[in-house]
Amino acid sequence: MPKFKSSLFMISLSFALVACGGGGNSSSPISNNPTEVSITCNKGIPSKTSGLTNIGLYVEPLYYLDAIYPVKYDDTGTQTKIFLNLYENSLTNGILYEKLTQLNNIDIGPEIFYKKFWQYDVTGQGIFTHNDFSSTNLGWPVSYVSNISDLSINLNDSNDQCNFNLKSSEIYYEKVDLSGKLISSVLEPDANIKYYGYKYITNLLEIFLTSTSNDEGKNYKKFRDSQVVFPQGSIVYVPTRNIIHDNIFYFKDLTATNFKTLKEWSDDAYPNHTGDWVEERVSEEVSVYYHKTQNGDLDYETDPAILYKGLVYDGEWDPKGDQLKYDKSTGQYTRFNKIAIDALAKQIKEIYLD
Repeated sequence: MPKFKSSLFMISLSFALVACGGGGNSSSPISNNPTEVSITCNKGIPSKTSGLTNIGLYVEPLYYLDAIYPVKYDDTGTQTKIFLNLYENSLTNGILYEKLTQLNNIDIGPEIFYKKFWQYDVTGQGIFTHNDFSSTNLGWPVSYVSNISDLSINLNDSNDQCNFNLKSSEIYYEKVDLSGKLISSVLEPDANIKYYGYKYITNLLEIFLTSTSNDEGKNYKKFRDSQVVFPQGSIVYVPTRNIIHDNIFYFKDLTATNFKTLKEWSDDAYPNHTGDWVEERVSEEVSVYYHKTQNGDLDYETDPAILYKGLVYDGEWDPKGDQLKYDKSTGQYTRFNKIAIDALAKQIKEIYLD
């Protein structure tokens, strides 16, 4: 089944991916991987990192907008408001930080958006947690960066264990000059996607912009037909590849089921699936269970299960490989420089929020 994942929860994406405007200092990768150095860990911040700061793609911050729709943010209830947020990413001492500015509903504190939806991540390296994730004066530490150049970055998700191999990924970008282009051009679909997605913006932001539920589409028509253009110097970075090097699985305590075995789970959840179910034992405590299609491809549309300490859990996953080939739109990872994001945010606020 197609998966719904907010950038707020994974991040991932999931939390935070990258790009920046303004050019970098080197066209070749800059690397200083600290994985062989003994480190201590304080709330996901390691005592030793690559040390990379304000360089390459992140010679200056990058930005994106997202609209967060009613979902269960915690275990007590469901939010009824729609949140429009502006995110700023910056690189300091080998850590990608994220700051959030709420454009509406500012009575809700930003920490709600950084509660990790999934408590556990599982890879071939083991099982990892996010229980201590918290903000600093630089923002929320969302990723560790080991290599960077003008148009690529290597990064890993932050975690309580400060493990530098969790969700190891390489992201490659193309630089697009938006100067003089209509701001409404951000509604351009991603032509390579199978189902639904956009080239420059997240799927949820597009839903917010095109919604007709409150005003019969008047705001959307005004935004779509506006002749306002991006100012000179507006840059956006669009991913061309987003390669994850290992399958990664997600689950939480609330997704525990009553099934006794993984096969019992798959027979109930997907009784008509053809192809093969694969069980991989990660450690004494945890095994993962995922589906391959009849031709042997990883079946990204079918959810996995996780066996942990004798219990079977419903899960989600990101299969290894290029995520853009798994029906994930480039807009989920696209990032703007400050000139471009300020123009886009101003247009949205004037039409939809003022």
